[in-house]
Amino acid sequence: MFNVSGEIASQGASRFEVRVGGQTVVTGCADTGGYDSFKKLELGNVKVEAGSVRVEVRPVAGGWKPINLRSVRLRPAE
Repeated sequence: MFNVSGEIASQGASRFEVRVGGQTVVTGCADTGGYDSFKKLELGNVKVEAGSVRVEVRPVAGGWKPINLRSVRLRPAE
C-alpha cells in the first residue's frame, strides 16, 4: 500500500482522479489562492504491485477546473 500526495495550486475547487497501475483514486482540491500558491494534499491510498507502473492524473467530468500540478508522490503506507 502507498499513500498518494501531491503539490497542487488552483483558482477554484477541482475534481480529478489519480490512476496508479490498475487503481484509481477520485479526489479533488479546494481553491489554494492562485496557480502559484501550492499546497501539499493527501490524495488517497493505492495498492501497487512490484514492477513498473504508469501514474496518470485525469479530470473528472462535471467537477474539473484547471490545476497547476507540481508533483505527485507515492510513499509506503505505515
